[in-house]
Amino acid sequence: MLFDFYGGLLTKKQQECLRMHLYQDLSLSEIASLMNVSRQAAYDTIHRCEAILENYEQKLKAMERDKLIKVSLQDIMDDVESLKADFQIKKISGTEEKIKKLLEY
Repeated sequence: MLFDFYGGLLTKKQQECLRMHLYQDLSLSEIASLMNVSRQAAYDTIHRCEAILENYEQKLKAMERDKLIKVSLQDIMDDVESLKADFQIKKISGTEEKIKKLLEY
């Protein structure tokens, strides 16, 4: 998930290496061969990138904020469902749809 939030802050080469490792499940040897580097260089790049991404999250907390927003939106959705059951108001249904779209984002 850190790569999804902060991957754009890595260099293109770092992104490519980490993408092969995370999403294509390639071995270090395969990554090294494709990137024309040593196996050790591929290993170092992956671990350096992981440390960089963790450092970004520690400082920026975007992933943490995203999780808190989703939890808050879910609480609001629960309240809307309760109100909807009690009042059957069309406006609440419209608000509910807007919140659902945000939750999907």
